[in-house]
Amino acid sequence: MLTDEGVSRAAHKSAGPICKTNKQSTGRELTPFCGVIMPSFVRDGNEMRAFVMNVASCFGFAFGTGLPAVAAIPPPDSPVARHEAQQLDQLPAVAPSGKAQIDHSGRKQKGNASYYSSKFEHRRMADGNHMNPQANVAASKNLPLGTTATVINLQNGRSSMVRVEDRGPFAAGRVMDVTPKVAQELEMKKRGVALVEVKPIAVPQPNGEVRLGAGAATLTPQQVQQATRTTLSLAYARR
Repeated sequence: MLTDEGVSRAAHKSAGPICKTNKQSTGRELTPFCGVIMPSFVRDGNEMRAFVMNVASCFGFAFGTGLPAVAAIPPPDSPVARHEAQQLDQLPAVAPSGKAQIDHSGRKQKGNASYYSSKFEHRRMADGNHMNPQANVAASKNLPLGTTATVINLQNGRSSMVRVEDRGPFAAGRVMDVTPKVAQELEMKKRGVALVEVKPIAVPQPNGEVRLGAGAATLTPQQVQQATRTTLSLAYARR
């Protein structure tokens, strides 16, 4: 494994013998490195090390770890993305609790779901929209806002597709709040609470991309495409 000094020395060696120094209109000296033109002031110290690591990551290697760099998220309509969704669907469901961190993984969740009471109608939700009781909207503790997901009532098998646009529920053991419309589709209004499984379909990522979740594994390509479009439009609206 190369030390900081070794990385810097290797970079100079690779750039020097085969490349000529260039100058642009700014007058700053530019030195080619691995086919990339870089300013001479970047060649030393921490700036040099950061530059080398960034270039190396483009070639799929993470310095200091011995592991490949993190792979890019596959396009939602690709076979690779569908395969990842199938793998996620085989994993056991998790139960977020307390102040759980935002989960971009697309894993299934399991717990109790409740539904919004009438006092929350038309109130502003976490994403800035107003709660429409007749929309397929839901609140989640830690799924990213804009996630599309399938909610399955494990007590009767009924399911509904929702958009995560709010935060909650804040009661222990609950994973999702749904609108009265969704509660009707899940046939849970009479009891008020139901044990459900939440299967994310399209999950927005911090870099603006979309990852397919466990819920995409059993949907048609057309359904996945529609869910992805919905997630992208919600993410774009929040920018």
